[in-house]
Amino acid sequence: MKILVTGGAGYIGSITSAELARAGHEVIVVDNLYQGHRAAVPPEATFIEADLAHRNALHEIFAAYPGIDGIMHFASYTLVGESMEKPFLYLRDNLANAANLLEAAIAAGVRRFILSSTANLFDQPERIPIAEHERIVPGSPYGESKFFIERMLHWMARIYGMRYACLRYFNACGAEPGSGLGECTQLAGLDMRLCQHRRQEHHLDLAPQQVLLGRMLRQVARAPRRTPGANVGGRRPMRERPRRRDPAGASAFRRPPAAQ
Repeated sequence: MKILVTGGAGYIGSITSAELARAGHEVIVVDNLYQGHRAAVPPEATFIEADLAHRNALHEIFAAYPGIDGIMHFASYTLVGESMEKPFLYLRDNLANAANLLEAAIAAGVRRFILSSTANLFDQPERIPIAEHERIVPGSPYGESKFFIERMLHWMARIYGMRYACLRYFNACGAEPGSGLGECTQLAGLDMRLCQHRRQEHHLDLAPQQVLLGRMLRQVARAPRRTPGANVGGRRPMRERPRRRDPAGASAFRRPPAAQ
């Protein structure tokens, strides 16, 4: 399948792109490198530096790469704390960029879409683990922006027949052992190669879970138009220590070679 991955130079997007390419899919990565890194894009993927805010650029991408089978949408402002300080960056830009992407996709005849959503849709859940039927009360402008995009997809399904799935999760962590990709936190004065080692010992399966959703692109094509959201996460308690709150700028970077 030919899959367009927005935000494919970021943390989870880059790992997903690498796994999709490894599985034999043709991957097209679109990223503006605001938080992502060019070095994180797998070499097998086609990379396009573009911003979803530019509608004409998106239409040109779909025209230049016809026959795209589906989209995995990771590109977004994603920091809960920042969204409380800069709400319009989330309530405006996240929604407008998703709308631009959907408009261009529909014009190009693409009807399969997977949204990287968030478990921040559930501010104070009544039960843990959180079930899909839990009442949605977003906990921040970031969570609200993702919920609005989910509703946008609902209407794209009703009006245009879009097949879609929304994956809700948070606190992603860990490195991907095969490609050496993992999280990089950009801190002033900190060498980039130190960023990866903080997560080096954690080889968790969140990214492979994301890639299972690459297979869902085929399932979504056969599913009813109104596809419910899926809460993605382990059902057992984590053995690792609790994750500290991420500073701004968390993204992905390829693991550097070991020092000689």
